[in-house]
Amino acid sequence: QKNRIVGFAEYLSTPPEGSSYPEVSYPPEKIDRVLELRAGTVKEYGFLVGEEVHFVDMRGEVVQ
Repeated sequence: QKNRIVGFAEYLSTPPEGSSYPEVSYPPEKIDRVLELRAGTVKEYGFLVGEEVHFVDMRGEVVQ
């Protein structure tokens, strides 16, 4: 199902000092988009796995 939340990777850490590689997280199934949010946003807005998400461009139009 397109534009559906399949999982979360919350509170990922920053790369260790001296490393340029961030912590890696893998989705529970194949995905074609990733939405990065600041820490705590998932809980703050109550996002749930299975919910549909709509991406909107700078003009306010839904992106397909």
